[in-house]
Parts: sequence; C-alpha cells; structure tokens
Amino acid sequence: MTSGPNDLDGSQRMFDYESVTLRPDATSWPVSLQTLTDARLNDLRRQARQRLVAAAVWYSDTLRETAAAIDGTGKIQRTRLPNLLTGDPQTQPILMTGHQPVVFHSGLSFKYEFSQSIAEQQRAIGVAVIIDTDELDAGEFPFPDVATHSSSDDDQSPSAGWNGPQVVTRQASFSRSTGLASLGQVKSAEELQRMVAEVNGGLMAAGCSDAAHGLWEVTRRLSTLRTTSMMDANLLLRWEAGIGDRLAELPLSHICRFPEVLQFFAGILSQPFEFAACYNSTLTVYREAHRIRNDANPFPSLRETAEFSELPFWVVNFHSGTRRILQVCRSANGLQLLTDDEVLMDLVPGQESEAIFSLLVGDCQLVPRGALITAMLRLLFSDLFVHGTGGGRYDQYTDQLIRSWWHVEPTPFAVASASRYLFADERREILRLQAMANQLRDLQYNPQRHLGKGIFRPDDEVMIQQLIDDKEKAVAQLKEARQAGQPADQIGREIQRLSDSLRATVTTQVEPQMAMLKSLSEESLATFRNRQWPWFFFSRYFESQPA
Repeated sequence: MTSGPNDLDGSQRMFDYESVTLRPDATSWPVSLQTLTDARLNDLRRQARQRLVAAAVWYSDTLRETAAAIDGTGKIQRTRLPNLLTGDPQTQPILMTGHQPVVFHSGLSFKYEFSQSIAEQQRAIGVAVIIDTDELDAGEFPFPDVATHSSSDDDQSPSAGWNGPQVVTRQASFSRSTGLASLGQVKSAEELQRMVAEVNGGLMAAGCSDAAHGLWEVTRRLSTLRTTSMMDANLLLRWEAGIGDRLAELPLSHICRFPEVLQFFAGILSQPFEFAACYNSTLTVYREAHRIRNDANPFPSLRETAEFSELPFWVVNFHSGTRRILQVCRSANGLQLLTDDEVLMDLVPGQESEAIFSLLVGDCQLVPRGALITAMLRLLFSDLFVHGTGGGRYDQYTDQLIRSWWHVEPTPFAVASASRYLFADERREILRLQAMANQLRDLQYNPQRHLGKGIFRPDDEVMIQQLIDDKEKAVAQLKEARQAGQPADQIGREIQRLSDSLRATVTTQVEPQMAMLKSLSEESLATFRNRQWPWFFFSRYFESQPA
C-alpha cells in the first residue's frame, strides 16, 4: 500500500515523510516465529539465530563504547542511546533489515525507523545487517547548488521561464577514500572544513539554509567521534539522530564467519554447477514471468559453460581491500575454485567447509552476492526481513530461488520506504505542470473537465464557463434547427467561433505555464524531484540543538 505521512502508527519521528510505501499494510506485517520444514536446515537456523543476536548486541555495544565523543576538555562523553531491541531468539521473532553503511537518505531512514517501530510494538528482536563488503564511498552524499550559465546558455528572460534559479545536484563526501565500505576513512578536520564551506555555499545559494545548518551540525559531531572509520561514524551519527538507534547491528563480514554460515555455504559448494544452473534457470523463469528483457535484472546471470561457472560469492581480502568473483571449474583432478581465472585451491568432495575455512586463514573470506545475500539471511536468521522498494522487487526472485533449491517455503519479507524533498513546493509545481503538459490536448478541447482544479485563474474560469455555456446553447439550437429542417449554417459558424475562442483562451492560460516547465533544464528537474538527500539536511533531527 501507499499511504500518507499521518497514516503511520507509533512514532512521531516519522511525521514528515511523504510518499510512504508499506507492503503489506503495517497492521498485517507477519512478525512471528518461523519454522523451516527441512529439519537439518531448521536446526542450523536455530543455532545461527542464537549466535547472531549475541554477536550483534556485542558489536553494537562495543561500538557505542569505543567511539564515544570527546568534549572540549578532552573528557569522554558516553553516547546516550536507548536500549537495544534484544531478547531470546528461541521465543521471540527476529525482525531484520540491512543496507550498506552509507550516508542514509529518506528511504533508508524511514525503513530503519519503521522497522524499529514495528519491532518495538511486536516485542521482536531488531537486527540490521551492515553490508560492509560492497565497494563504494561510504561518506558520499548529494547536495543542491545553483547552476552557472554564460550569457549564451539561455536566451529566455526570467519572466518567460521558471521564476527561480536553475539548480543542479553535485556530490561531496566526508570520506577520503573509496573501496570496500568497511575500509573508508573520515577526512581530516581541515579537509572537512573545506568541504563544508563549499557545500554550504551551494546550499545557501539554492535557498536551503536548514540543510546548511544540518551539515554544519553533523560535521561538528563527526569531528568529536573517537573513530576514523567512515562506516562506524555513519552508524554513530545515525544512532544519535534516532535512526534505527535500538536495532542491534552487525557487519555481513562478521556473519559470514559463523560456523553455521560456513556450513550453509559448504552445501552450495558441494554442488556448485547444479546450484549455478538452478540460479540461472530460476532467473530465466522470473524474467519471462515479469517480462524483463535485461539480463542484468533483477540480478546478472552467472556465466557458465560445461566446464566452468561463476558462483554468487565474492572472495574478499580485507588486507588488500579487494574482492573478486568466485568461480569453479572442472579439472583432471576434480573441481577447482578460482578468482579471475586464477586457481585458489582444489575443491575436495566432502571437504567444502574446510576449503572455506582455509580462505579465512589466508586473509580471504567468502561472502554472498546477489540474491544469495538475503536468501542466506532469511533462511538462517530472520522471521521477517524488511526491504526498501528495490529489495522488495528482487526478493520475489529470491522466494523462487529458495523454493527451487532448498525446497522450503521462504520466511516472509515486507517493504517500507518513503521520501522527503528539499524542494517540496517546487516539486509539487513541476508535477502539476507535467500533468498539465500530458493532458494539453484535452485541456484545449474539453476544458469543462478541468474547471475547479486550480489550472486556470478564477477570472478566466468565469470566462471559460461562459463560453462553454454559450457553446452548449448553440449546439442545442443547431439540433433544433436541423430537426425543424431549417438552415443552420450561421449557428454552425457560431459554434466554431466559440470553440476557437475556448481553445485560444485555454492556450493563453496554459502556454506561459508550459514555458515555465520548458525553461527548466533536465538537471534542474531531476534536482527538484530528488529524494536522495542525506538525512541531516532535514531540520527535525536538530530541533533540540542550538543554531
């Protein structure tokens, strides 16, 4: 379902979201203990859940303690955060969500806040997985700025077009490095000051003074943290702002060291070619059912031949900061595991767990990719997994993969997402103008359908209504004349004159507004519609803070 911001239960923190999407309806989210019909897999799940909760609570508490802020006197200030939503996973359901450790935008903030709200209401354990094995800039965020034009760029006068600046979206970052998400480092104080000066210049020029204050405030807090890890800093700043501050968090790389997870992976490596074939055939069926023509959606197919296949795993080396796709091939001696066509090891039947463990000893780690990430998390840990809109689409495929390979019913997932807009008024006006452009012909030929909708000025509505009334009278006279066998040429000409007058009046009203829309660049249109702005651009997170 899609609902408004006031339709939500339980949390005042979510009052200012727009375009809220919840599937299913929040009142029917299935937060209850799940059991798999496969006894061996269910026993593995029982052990893994116990380990997950203990590890996530430990990790979250440790991070809160070691990364507490330092005040101006050099004393450590403990981060005051509410208690985690924990408990006994044998008797309480686990509600799970997750994302990369990036600067959250509104969709992600809402997903975490709403997941926490539901877990609180349902007395569930709340766990968020940090996807720390992706390659990205963990400190990057977009910001609006005013576009610069030369005199030749735009021949239209301001009165003929959009009554405001042409804005564009630019990128900035708190981080000084890219690569594996867990390895990003926070910029130095001097680098942060230069970045804030540049970004706030753009924000102020674009009329976003509240966002400029939010950036200043979050940067000030960032400089007090006792950590240089961008991943950890993102988590701590989110928690302080109340975004998922009761969800215990744990990196995916930690989870992938659990013995239960190693056994789960070993089951796939025991039949690697069969699994790859199942993965790809399920993708084919899914794409056909959903009329998807792009072979990269919802996930890329695994490359496979009779003697070789990719597998949905990364081989991650945190020491070198690299990750490579795992491959398997047939050789004279059996099976071999490879990355980038370089042999890692022989894969001995029955010793798959030992092979995975040997990677750990050698500073490498096996982590899932694609659909296998949530397939693993849902089968081994969660009773309800909460996605955003993107994950909600691709996990329909994951459902099919779970049924096809593991032959069990997948544990359920739900979808939670919402938006906030820095340029809410401008966005609404653009949407209105775009709707008008889409129905321009109907406006010109059937203006009566659009009266009272704010499209025309009040005085012009009166004029248009009078022309419509006159035209209807003339049409009635034409019918009467024809029925009486009288000449009606003059009445026909009057109807044509009234029709032309209606179209001219409507066009006079609509064309200037269309000129406003046409005068906006594609970059400006995208910036006004953007919902990816960082959470700290919105003042509600800092209402209790001095300006």
